Amino acid sequence: MNEKTSEKMLVLVTSDDLNKVLTAFLIAIEAGKKEMEVSMFFMSCSIKALKKGSKLWLKGILMPFTFIAIKKMQTVGIGKLSDQIITAKELGTKLYACRACTEMLKLNNSNMIADVEIADRSLYIDLLQESDHHIEIC
Repeated sequence: MNEKTSEKMLVLVTSDDLNKVLTAFLIAIEAGKKEMEVSMFFMSCSIKALKKGSKLWLKGILMPFTFIAIKKMQTVGIGKLSDQIITAKELGTKLYACRACTEMLKLNNSNMIADVEIADRSLYIDLLQESDHHIEIC
């Protein structure tokens, strides 16, 4: 009998809103701490979060308060987005970027953070079929 060793979670991220991208990583980290296999698939403008040196902002009316929000998050132990990305990767989270979206934004492995796999959308479907849990952050 083939026993399943751990649950799998897939997080689809399509927004470049700092709040939403940070939420996606915080969920991935908590799942990783529970020894789940976590994959994150970035599509559309969310790929900006994977660009080296990228700075994301809160969206809409909250945009002017981005720096205040970042400071407040640090005081409650959330930390910067870059710290959350490192923690997620240390826990084994796999990061995937949509090939078509990276080409459209002229991104590649040399101008993206380390350990991001550029993949076709069909991989997302494969990951979805294998996942026990699926979350969309849009």
